[in-house]
Amino acid sequence: GLVDLAKTSASNTFTGDQKFTGGVSLPANTAYKGIGLQAWFDYKQDKDDTLTALSGKDVAGLLSYLGLTSAAKTDAKNTFTQKQTFSGSVALPSDTTLNGIGLESLFDSKLDASNALGTGQNWVDVTASRTAGVTYTNTTTRPICVSIPETADGQRGLYVGGVLTAFARGADSDSTLFAIVPPGAQYIFSGAFSSWAELR
Repeated sequence: GLVDLAKTSASNTFTGDQKFTGGVSLPANTAYKGIGLQAWFDYKQDKDDTLTALSGKDVAGLLSYLGLTSAAKTDAKNTFTQKQTFSGSVALPSDTTLNGIGLESLFDSKLDASNALGTGQNWVDVTASRTAGVTYTNTTTRPICVSIPETADGQRGLYVGGVLTAFARGADSDSTLFAIVPPGAQYIFSGAFSSWAELR
């Protein structure tokens, strides 16, 4: 015959801080600041779902979730006639051209030009370390040039990879024998010489 003193079926309005111990059962029409508790919880759940969906996403993922499209992205073909400045990453399709030339071709030619014969190389006097009739090897990763002024009589020849690339013959005939030696190739000079220079 005991009655729980904390239980009430009447409509109550609390104006100060309230503290309840144990379980609290609230009717469906309970309101907070004029808004039903169910509406508050539904609103909170929506926000939690949104935060969960956005968590860990990059900019592209956020734009996709929000249904937005980057203003800088375009699938249309564009022709720029003046200088353009872009910030961030720029992805160019493989068929992008500059002055009518594909970018891939331009980049390839730039790379090739950086390894062109003479670029980053210097002429070196190697007379003191060279002897006629001795085979030498281009141990560098780039082609080198060999230039040998000779003053002897008879036949003189410069061979690269076993192939005669420069030849001189006769008495009192001063000449310069010249050849390009690829990386890893061997070269040899036969005859007498006054000096020996290499571009390497």
